[in-house]
Amino acid sequence: MKLGDVIELVEDCEECRYEVVFEDARDPSDEEYMIAVKLLKDHDPEAKLASIGVYAGTGDIYIETLDGEEYVIYPGSNELKPARHEDPYEMTEAAVKQFKRVGNQVKRRYRCLSGPKRGKMVATPAACATRKDPKKVRHGRKVMRSKKGTIARKTKLTKRKQVSRMVAKMNRRLSGKKV
Repeated sequence: MKLGDVIELVEDCEECRYEVVFEDARDPSDEEYMIAVKLLKDHDPEAKLASIGVYAGTGDIYIETLDGEEYVIYPGSNELKPARHEDPYEMTEAAVKQFKRVGNQVKRRYRCLSGPKRGKMVATPAACATRKDPKKVRHGRKVMRSKKGTIARKTKLTKRKQVSRMVAKMNRRLSGKKV
């Protein structure tokens, strides 16, 4: 199946419309469009695509069918999930979504923009408002002072790892910067 065939399928229908209908969205690339159509056809062979858009901030692909069903494909997951009306990435000004490397895995985290934990990565945006543990803060500062050189050397090695580069690239993509 070529891209032209898919667009032809969609344009054959009178009620079908191929357009971006979501706020703060951009037109999908050919690859994103093909992924969206393939996953939609795998999910429901009878479904007809009404509209598609890529959310600029996160790269999520939003799909709407003629039946009024709404789906979302999150970047990197290649799974078609029902779209919730509240955006899973929409949150207060307290945090922004980012990815974090944990061992050789990549986890979704939130970077606090305000509150006592400003600049830190936390599991939930609500954690930005919690108070820092003074004992942990003192211990962390002590370790940083005593092991400054060791930490700098290990950081250089870590940043060269493929997983760390991938996480940095994903976070740049989330922030809207070109990769």
